[in-house]
Order: sequence, then structure tokens, then C-alpha cells
Amino acid sequence: MSIIDQWEKSPRPSRPRTRTQGSLKPVTGIWYRTAADCANPGKVNMGSFQVGREGEILTTKDVVTPDFRKRSARGEVIINPFFSDYIKYEVSGNFSSCKTLAESCVATHTHIVDDNDGPWAYRYVLGAPGAPNFDLGVSDLISGANIASAVSAASTSAWNKSAGHQADILVDIAEIGQLIRMLRDPIQSTSTFLRKIQSGRKGIKALKGDDAIAYAEGLWLQYRFGIRPLVSSVQGVVKAMNKQISPRRSTHRGSYSMSTSSSSSALFAGGQTSFNYTIARSDEVNVRTGFIVEDSVSFAQALGVDASGMLSLPWELVPYSFVADWFTNVGTFLGALVPAMTKSPLGSWTTVIRKRTSVFTILNSYVTSPLLQSQERDPVEYRRTTSITKTRTPGMAVPSLTLKPFAMKKVITDLRVVDGFALLHNLLRTTFGR
Repeated sequence: MSIIDQWEKSPRPSRPRTRTQGSLKPVTGIWYRTAADCANPGKVNMGSFQVGREGEILTTKDVVTPDFRKRSARGEVIINPFFSDYIKYEVSGNFSSCKTLAESCVATHTHIVDDNDGPWAYRYVLGAPGAPNFDLGVSDLISGANIASAVSAASTSAWNKSAGHQADILVDIAEIGQLIRMLRDPIQSTSTFLRKIQSGRKGIKALKGDDAIAYAEGLWLQYRFGIRPLVSSVQGVVKAMNKQISPRRSTHRGSYSMSTSSSSSALFAGGQTSFNYTIARSDEVNVRTGFIVEDSVSFAQALGVDASGMLSLPWELVPYSFVADWFTNVGTFLGALVPAMTKSPLGSWTTVIRKRTSVFTILNSYVTSPLLQSQERDPVEYRRTTSITKTRTPGMAVPSLTLKPFAMKKVITDLRVVDGFALLHNLLRTTFGR
């Protein structure tokens, strides 16, 4: 066998690769002066200055694996690290134009006019004339600790999903009495409202707003925590009956997202023009985890009748445990313990995608010295910076208990806030009476 044949058949090492696309170009501001004096009546360029940059640039760093497609087709799981950094600067606008009230040339009755063409405002805010550029930066509004908690929550979710439960039969059996009582007579808990309607005109006049609220609240809670879970369980049983038990390769994923924003306003007072401005910032993080495993899911596992289901059962029977799970991952953690101890992933990964933006705008402006100058043109400026980073690392964290970051914001932006108010009102009403 020749040396070339030996080289082609031997596994070649992977190599890192870095690529860059796009470009950034400087944004220039020009200071013009008109009618400086009787000897210089025209428009003169007093100087050009860099006031920012615009454009976009993408840098990626990854690993090239020789024969990646062939090896993947043979069933080999290859998960390489990856990093990308995208930045985009958008800059537009013109600064002010100011005229001196005193005549610069009495003979021609002319006045000095200073034009600042281009987006100068943010440059003035920074107050750093020696800086090479004046880019609007982005801010980290989400802490590293919150990102770590999000990674833990996403990883625990992926492990929990790998249990293969299509239904939670153990929980349904344990709660069958409550479910029957709830569904046996849907009107029972709200009969006061209906009895008053049925009692005639006098009864209708006796109706209170609380009666209607209790009626709607009862129906909502019955649907959300009675009918809907029952339908979900039935659907899970049907899926479990159609599920193949033979070993197969499957992928299990978990995710967690969070976002926040802030805004600040300030006054720049200096030079010929003073202005109020605002900077709005946002920070969004999406965490994705996953792993590939080759195993089989039995019919009992699909129904939740296994060690994982038994371990989760006590927590599921704790009153209002699902409300606690809005803010923590206790239920998910308990369901993830057994899969984490029994499954051997062929490969796993953790991906963090972060998007940060900053927007600079001028709110209003005025001449700093109105007795000496007048403003001929108001400054207008818009700057937007968008930064997107993506990091993928091989491996995934083991299940862990964690507080879900920004959980309250998630609750108040979906139907759980309705559930929360209904549950709280129901609890207060049954505890203290109506």
C-alpha cells in the first residue's frame, strides 16, 4: 500500500477554522462655516471628523471534521464547538445649523452660519474627541448567573423529556377522586349563580358581581385543571399504544429563553446646541440543550408507570405544586433524575444565543446661548447597534434544582396570570367565605 493510500484511509485530525464576512466603514461629519467675515463670505469646510461606523460584520469560528458527511451517514455522532459573532451598526442623521445673531459683515449684513452635517450628537455625548470611532455599544442586562440558571433549567428539561412519558397515569390514578368530583357536576361549584337566575325576576335583581365572577372562575379552573389535563392524558395513552418499543436513536431537547430591556434619558448641555436624548437597550438570551441516545421506551414508560414517574408522583400530589413549578424546576428535576442515571448519550450539546441591541435618539434640542445665536436646523440622529453571538459547546449539564430566571415576567405574559388570579380568588373565597 502506498503512502498516499495509507494517508487517505487513516483518520485525519480536525482543524479549527475562522471566517469573516462583511465590512464596516467610517461615518464622517463635516463642519461648514458660511460668511465668517467680509473677506470670507462663502461656505468653507472647517474640517471632517469620524463620528461613527456603519455596516455589518460576521465572524465564525468552528471545527472542520474530515469526511463529516460520510462518518455521520455511518451513524457516528460528531458534535463540534461553534462560535459566531455578528455586529451591525446603523447610523443616520444631521446635527444642528446655528446662525450668529451679530452681523459678521456690517457692509453686507451677513451672519455666521455653522452647519454640522452628519450624526454628531453621540460623539458629543461621549466627549472623547481623540477616540478612533464613536460606536454605540451594547450592554449585558442579563447576568452570567441568570444564564447559568437558564442552562441548568434547559438541561434538566431535556433529561426529563427523555423519560419518554406520553401520559402520567400514576398521577391520574392518584387524583381520580378529585377529577370525578370536578367533572361529575360542573355546575355544582357555581350553582348559586344559576339558582338566582332560575328564581325569577326578583332573583336576578339579587345577583352580585361576585356571583358572575365565581361562575366564570369555576368554569375556567375546571377547563384548565380538569378537562384539559384529562384530554392530554387520553391523547398520551393513544400515542403510547402506537409507539414502537424496539430500540431506536432519538434526540431530546430542552430550552429556556429570557429577555429584558432598559431605557435612560439625559441632557447634553454644551457647545452651540444642547439636546435631550434617550438610549434604549435590550438583552435576549435563548438557551438550547440536547442529546442523542439510542434506547427503547416500553409501554409502561410511555404511560409514566416507571421509576421516574414514581419519583415525581409525591411532588405532583402536593397542592399547588404546579404553581411552584412556574418559578422553580422541582417537578422537572425529579422527572429527570432516573433518565440521567440510566441513559448514556451518544453526544450532547449546549447552545447559547444572545441578542443585544441599543438605540440612540434625540428627543428635543435648543440653542445653548439664545441671546447670541438662533437655531436654523434641529438636530436629528438615529443610531442602532445589534449584536448577536452564538456559542455551541459539546456536553450538557446534569439535572439540577434551580430558580427559573425572569419567571415572573413569563407568568404575566401568558395565560398563567389568569390561572393565578383565578386560583388566588378561589382560595380566598373558600377560606374566608363570600
